[in-house]
Amino acid sequence: MKSGRKTPGGRAPKTLGTPWAGFRSSRKVFIDTSFYGDCVCSEIERLFRASTLNPITLCIDSSGGYLKELIKVEKLIENTLAPIDGLVVGQARSAAFYLLQACRKRLAYPEAQFMFHAPRILYPKTSTLIFRKKFYEVKAHRVLGNSELYLNFLESLAKRSGQPIELLRKWGSEEKIFTVEEAKELGFIDDIVH
Repeated sequence: MKSGRKTPGGRAPKTLGTPWAGFRSSRKVFIDTSFYGDCVCSEIERLFRASTLNPITLCIDSSGGYLKELIKVEKLIENTLAPIDGLVVGQARSAAFYLLQACRKRLAYPEAQFMFHAPRILYPKTSTLIFRKKFYEVKAHRVLGNSELYLNFLESLAKRSGQPIELLRKWGSEEKIFTVEEAKELGFIDDIVH
């Protein structure tokens, strides 16, 4: 059996093709590496059309992705009638951590790891990175909008986890990494699946 076409880097392309058939039948969407919002959204929409009430599970093993892609998936989760649960099967870092927080149930395997940080912003014309520690000092309109999104996320995370916003902001500037036990204790996940 052929393994299918590969990208120049040797990895499979970002599509939900034949290998995903088993996930589809069990209403699971696998989110790996750096996720792409359009691909994830189309798969969630396809599962939703098949059944509007049965839960959909996002199986997450991702180092993150772009803020724009995260917002697409997050908005779809908010506006879909089917309950959408998150299950971290490996890692939920950066945007994948934020995505997990949007899910109805937040579950993880015992070996899961978590990391979140303030968003990185690139100026489109210069590709100059604005470092996270300076994130709140930048006054550019584009960045200010993203800053407001980040503050909204922190407020939502504080409400759901019970952690104070100032502590979350500190961890976000540090790229804080959590074990599954720490994530459960801090309210970032609801349960550990054995």
